[in-house]
Amino acid sequence: MARDQEAVARFAAGEAAEIDVPTYKPNALIWINKRFRADSAHAKALAIILAHHNPVDILTGQQIDTAKSLAWTNSKEYHHFFPRDYLKSIGVSNSAANSLANIIMLTAASNNQISNRPPSDYLKDVETAAGGNLQHWLASNLISEVAFRAARENDYLSFLNARAETINRVVSQLGGW
Repeated sequence: MARDQEAVARFAAGEAAEIDVPTYKPNALIWINKRFRADSAHAKALAIILAHHNPVDILTGQQIDTAKSLAWTNSKEYHHFFPRDYLKSIGVSNSAANSLANIIMLTAASNNQISNRPPSDYLKDVETAAGGNLQHWLASNLISEVAFRAARENDYLSFLNARAETINRVVSQLGGW
């Protein structure tokens, strides 16, 4: 940050034509290794990226009220795609369950309906409800077909990897990398 501050000061003083600071291209591991917390810059970035894609509730197709979700006081609008209790039952730590790649926006009612069910169970309901809209519903939540197939097999690690790659691709496009 000290270099950034110096670059801004040089620019502000007219000593530089632009703010010259190095930037680093993010990679998919960030979205796997960083945890969902209200005070996390990466979690906030994910929330904004999701909001930008106009997510729909994966059980109902209802448009998520992203303004309400982005207030951060409404944590019920965020959902672990692989429910924490389910992951705990198969030996996944709470920390690993809170991976950013495991978070989507979802209404509280649907979150309650999913509860602690494994994806292989509740995704049948998603497929039935979505019908021909399934790809749109998934894409609005940055869930690729590869990630969806992994989730239907309850393969958490493959799901995380595929979803993290999708999120990272979107972030890279936004950053111009």
